[in-house]
Amino acid sequence: YQTGESFSQGAARVRNDFVPAIRDISLEFGQVQSITTAVSADWAAMGFDTKELNTEMTSLVSQWSLLGGMDLSATTEYVRKIFATFGDSDLEKTRGILDQLNGIEEVAAINLTDLAEAMPLVAQQANAYGMSARELASSLAGMVEQGIGATDAATALKFSLQRMYAPTDKATE
Repeated sequence: YQTGESFSQGAARVRNDFVPAIRDISLEFGQVQSITTAVSADWAAMGFDTKELNTEMTSLVSQWSLLGGMDLSATTEYVRKIFATFGDSDLEKTRGILDQLNGIEEVAAINLTDLAEAMPLVAQQANAYGMSARELASSLAGMVEQGIGATDAATALKFSLQRMYAPTDKATE
């Protein structure tokens, strides 16, 4: 709730502002309204507490969930990781990155579900090493093409990046 707002005032504002938007998103993407409400609540907890921002992020997650045939909670984590790690907390930049990742998925042996599972496992290390989301997804896709599972590829890449970023004393010699 906003500063100085009572519980009943806050509840009325949420009911008036958010419920119609949540209902519209639920209908547009064929989702159960209570699940869409949970996604909206997640974004509100992250600070997207205005109707416009919250609606944009909830809609983006819903779109990618439908596109990738993914669970909304997994999609929320995926979009959140891309948004915070590679998108510099910028909605339009995040949309562009997600579009690039979709392009990789279309031409490589990796699907959006695999990317959504794998990328959060290694995103922080990849970003620290200077990799873009596109480079990370391409690396994972190449490993998946060679028969390595997406999460195994992410784990292997994560440890490789950690070792290169902070080599052991013996490797430094």
